[in-house]
Amino acid sequence: MSRGQGNFSYTAVPSPSESLSGKLLHQTSDSVSETLSDMLSTDESNSGVSSADLNAWDPDAARLLKVVDNESLEGLKALLVAGVHINGHGGSFHETALHRAAQLRWTAGLSYLLSAGASVYAKNQFGQTPLHYAAASQSTACIKLLLSSGRPGVVDHRDMRGHTPLHDASASGCVEAIAVLLKAGALVRAKDANGETPLHKAAKARSIPSMVALLNAGADLAAVDDNGESVLSYILHHLPGTMDAVFDHCLVTNSPKINTKTLEVSLNFLPLTCSFEKNQVQNLQSFVDMGQAKLLSHPLCEAFLLLKWMNVRRLFLIEVVFYFIYATLTTILTFNKFVWTTSHTNVSELVKERGEDWKEWGESHVQGEWGLSAIPDKAEEVLKGLVIFQTVLILLQQLLSLMQNKLAWFRSLSGILHVMITLLVLLVVPFPVPAEWQHHLATWMLLLMWTECMVLIGRFPNCGIYVVMFTRVAKVFVRIFAIYFCLLLAFSSAFYVALHYAKDSGTGEQENQVFTNPVLTFTKTLTMMIGELDFGDDFVGLRNSAHLERLIKQTELVFQMEKNFSTASYLGSHIKIPK
Repeated sequence: MSRGQGNFSYTAVPSPSESLSGKLLHQTSDSVSETLSDMLSTDESNSGVSSADLNAWDPDAARLLKVVDNESLEGLKALLVAGVHINGHGGSFHETALHRAAQLRWTAGLSYLLSAGASVYAKNQFGQTPLHYAAASQSTACIKLLLSSGRPGVVDHRDMRGHTPLHDASASGCVEAIAVLLKAGALVRAKDANGETPLHKAAKARSIPSMVALLNAGADLAAVDDNGESVLSYILHHLPGTMDAVFDHCLVTNSPKINTKTLEVSLNFLPLTCSFEKNQVQNLQSFVDMGQAKLLSHPLCEAFLLLKWMNVRRLFLIEVVFYFIYATLTTILTFNKFVWTTSHTNVSELVKERGEDWKEWGESHVQGEWGLSAIPDKAEEVLKGLVIFQTVLILLQQLLSLMQNKLAWFRSLSGILHVMITLLVLLVVPFPVPAEWQHHLATWMLLLMWTECMVLIGRFPNCGIYVVMFTRVAKVFVRIFAIYFCLLLAFSSAFYVALHYAKDSGTGEQENQVFTNPVLTFTKTLTMMIGELDFGDDFVGLRNSAHLERLIKQTELVFQMEKNFSTASYLGSHIKIPK
C-alpha cells in the first residue's frame, strides 16, 4: 500500500499493519485483492461513507490509530484529553480506533474507548462494525465488552456482504465467540448476500465444534444458499467424514472412562432435526437421496429413527390392519365369484347372457372344494360396498401422496402397487357376471395384493430384515435366470429331442411324460438347476447389508408418515366449518 497527496492506492498485498483486516476480508475469497475489488465495486452508498470521507486524510485519527497499534493506554488517554475525536476514521479501511482495538484484541484499550464514548455503531468503508472485527479476530473478551454497551441491533448488524458478526465468528471457527453471540440473541439463521447462513461458514471452515454449537442453537442443515446448495449437500459432497464426526460430538458421556458401570450416554438429536416448518426426518431422507445411506447406521441416527418410529407405529399399524381387511374381503369375494359358486341367481343371469355352456359352468360351481358354498347375495352386496369404499379411500390417499411428492411418487413401488391393485379390484369385484378376462385379472390381483401385504409387514423393524433378505435372494435368482436362460434353453431342447418319445412299460402307463411337452421339459430343467443353487454362504453377507436396507425403508416410511401428518394438519386448518 502506498500513500500520496492525501490519498491511498491499493495493491494486491496489504501491509503488515493491515494483515488482520485483510484476513477479515479474506475469509470467503482466495485473495485479499479479489475481496477488495468486489467490495469497492459495490455502490458507495451501501457502506454509509461518502467519497469525500474516503479520500480525506485525518492526521489526528492517524495518530490515534498508531497509539492503538502500540497498545499504549497512556498515549491513548493523552490524545483524548488533547481533544482528538474518538470516532475519527482513518487507515486503509477507513476504520476507527475501536475497530483497531478489537482487531488487535486489546481489551484494556477497547474498554477505555467504550467508557470514553466510542461508538459501537461506527463502520469502516465496507460497513463493518468493531463487533465484526472482534468476531473475526476470535476475541471473546472484546465481544463481551462491545455487547455490554447495551446498544440494540449491533449484534445483527450487516456489512456490505450481508455478514453479521455471527457469520465472521463462524468462519473463524471460534466456538466461544459463537456462544457469546448466540447468548446475546444473534440470529442463527441469518443469510448474507449469497444466501449463506453461519452454518455454511462453519462448514466451509471445517470447524466441527462450531457446527455443533450452531446446530444446538437451531441452525438448519437443510438451509440452501442462492445457488440452491444446502449445508448438508455441501458437507456430503465436499467434506467426507464430517457428518460422522458431527454425530460423534452429539454422543456425550458422563465419564471419560468407557468401561465404568455408571457410564451414561446422552444423545443430542438437535443436529438431525430440521426447522419446525419442515419434516423432522428430512435430513435422514436426504442421506438416502444423496447416496449416503450408510450414515443411517450411526447410533445417533438409529436411535432417532427408532424414537420417530415409536411415534408413528400405531398409525402405521392401523394402516396395515386396514389393508389386511381390504385384502381379506377382496379375496373372499373373488373366491365366491370364481371358485366357490356363482349362486343360482347368477347362473340364471349367465344363461340369459351366455347360453347353455355357462349354465353348465355355473351349476358345476354351486359347491366348490372343501364343501364351501356361496355366501348369501345380501352379504355379498355388503362386502362389495365395503371393498369399493376402501378402494376409494386408498385412491384418495395415493392422490394426496402424488400431489405431495410429484415425480418422486413414481419411484415408490408401494404407491404404484396400490394403484394397480385398486384398478384391478374395480375391474373384477363390482360386476356380478364373471367373464374370462376377469378370471385372469383376478389372478394377478390376488398375487399383487398379498405381495403388498408382505411388503407392508416388512416395514416393521423386527420383520423388515427378513423381507429384505427374501427380496435380495429373489433378485439374485432372477439375475441368474436371465444370465443362464440360453443354457436352460439348450438343455431343455436337448432333453425334449432325446426323451420326447413315450415308452410302453407293459402296464398301459407311459414313461417320461414330462419330456413329451416342451413347456414341461423347460420347467423340469429349470427345477433341476435350481436344486443345484446354494445360497447358504450368502446369508451372512445378506444379513449385514439387509440391516442397512431395512433402515432405508424405515426412514422412507417415517418420512412419508410425517408428510401425511403435515397434510392432515394443513387440510384441517383450511377446511373449517364456520360457526
